[in-house]
Amino acid sequence: MFLNRNIKIPNKNAFYHLIIGLIFLGMAGWVAVEGMGKEKGIDHFDWVYIALFSIVGVYFSAKGLSSILRKAYIRVDNEKIEVKPDEKSKSETIFWKDIQLIKSDGRNYEFIKKDNTSYTIRFSYYTYENAYDLKEAIRKTAINKGIKIK
Repeated sequence: MFLNRNIKIPNKNAFYHLIIGLIFLGMAGWVAVEGMGKEKGIDHFDWVYIALFSIVGVYFSAKGLSSILRKAYIRVDNEKIEVKPDEKSKSETIFWKDIQLIKSDGRNYEFIKKDNTSYTIRFSYYTYENAYDLKEAIRKTAINKGIKIK
């Protein structure tokens, strides 16, 4: 069974976070330019403002960009299982040829690999529909490949 689904929940505020971050970075640049135009140069208060505005600007810009650019997905095919439950987590790929056994406890699937390492998919990270479809795709493909599910 083939399953390929984008499960990213759209973040409506991502664009606004990016804009706010760019505004703060612009403010930091403006304070720096104004400070350089002074007779004494940039003073201590200007450095504090520049640092504060830059930190806030970088934080909001990174938050907005990561929500816009990063993905969350589930993929199951005849070659591998690939899951990335949310934008912040790392993608995990499990090849069917490496799986020795799948242990099920209802809420999770634990994949025991042939090299005795394991990986657990926690279905509680997903919506009910996505968890059900992922579980069914894994179950059907495992049966076709002759992999036991305990």
